[in-house]
Amino acid sequence: MSVQVRPWSGGHEKGDMPIEHTSNSGHERTGTGAHHPASSEETILSQIIQIERKSFLLSLRQNARGRFLKITEDVRGRRDAIIVPASGLADFKRVMDAMIEADRSAFSDHSESGS
Repeated sequence: MSVQVRPWSGGHEKGDMPIEHTSNSGHERTGTGAHHPASSEETILSQIIQIERKSFLLSLRQNARGRFLKITEDVRGRRDAIIVPASGLADFKRVMDAMIEADRSAFSDHSESGS
């Protein structure tokens, strides 16, 4: 499996992953087609992870309502995003760590059985 992690500069060169577009009405379009009022957001840190044919842009951001992690998946031009409020990041990490450990255990059990 090929995994590549790199900082995201926020540019719009070929291969970059712009994730938001603002329409003429001042509303932000999301991957679901829903419209939300555009808000002033500051990006604190962004990184792109390339795993196989998928790109994931992880952006720690802040707006008037608070800080949050936005995870955007790009698969051949199709984008989906989730938002994790900063207050839930420790729980999110705890669950991810449990998933990683379960995957390692399953792989270890699978290789030891000779299958």
